[in-house]
Parts: sequence; C-alpha cells; structure tokens
Amino acid sequence: MGLCSARWHDGQIGRVRAFEDLTSVHDLVPKAVRIAVLVNPANVLTTETTLREIPEAARSLGLQFQVLNASTSREIEEAFAILARERTDALFVAPDSFFQSRRVQFATLTTRHAIPVG
Repeated sequence: MGLCSARWHDGQIGRVRAFEDLTSVHDLVPKAVRIAVLVNPANVLTTETTLREIPEAARSLGLQFQVLNASTSREIEEAFAILARERTDALFVAPDSFFQSRRVQFATLTTRHAIPVG
C-alpha cells in the first residue's frame, strides 16, 4: 500500500490539484486500483471540496476510492485498521492541519502496517 499526503493548503483545492495529487498516488503505486481518501470531517470546507473534486480525478485515472473520516487520533488508528483489513492499494491524505500535527502517528502507523511511503 502507498501513502500520499496532499500538498495543498486548506482552501486551495481544485480539480487540477486533485488530479495532480491522485496522479502522485498512482505514480507511487502504479498497480493501485483501490485507494482510500482520508478526510477530517471537522474541517468542513476542505472535506467538502475534497469530496467534490476527488471523484472526477479518480475516474479519470481509473481508480476506485473509498472515503475514511478521522478527526481524532483514535479515528486515525481505526482508519489504518480498515486499510489493513481491506487491503486497500493506497491512501491519500487530504490537506488538514490536524493531520499535519499527527505526522509522528502517521509515520508509526505506516511502519506498523508496512505501508511504503514515497
């Protein structure tokens, strides 16, 4: 499984950026077909924009996606458990300051679940 974090800053999301970032996921894990998109529902603007833009970008790249929500450390843990259980090919982390603050947790979980990071 691959992990890709969005390079966007909150509020700067658009179709071109969604396509570019999903292309990065696809480049990182070329055989990826099923990706998970992790969003923070507490960040309403970014979540709504991500969920509006990702489907079109995913379709254009031939990717299937599922959305996972996390707004607490525990929910991030639960999301990674789902990824491992369902053997999702890649994880796309939407832009969010809470996710940025949990970088160590993401690093720990990617190691624990043997997720390659590029």
